[in-house]
Amino acid sequence: MKLTMRSGEVGKRIGICKECPDLNKLNFCRQCGCFMPAKVRLPEASCPVLKWDKMSVEDSKDKIPVKEIE
Repeated sequence: MKLTMRSGEVGKRIGICKECPDLNKLNFCRQCGCFMPAKVRLPEASCPVLKWDKMSVEDSKDKIPVKEIE
């Protein structure tokens, strides 16, 4: 079983981060210190200021395998 997640959810998360004043020019969060283009792809990750939460992990062909996302 591969961990997968909805590609649309990844886009929503990064969109929220891009609007956040805590995201610096290098795409690191000033609150948690994470590189956000990577963190938003982790299903179990959540925003430190509660702008987005963990997402459900499922197996489905309409989802992108986590290992294949660059």
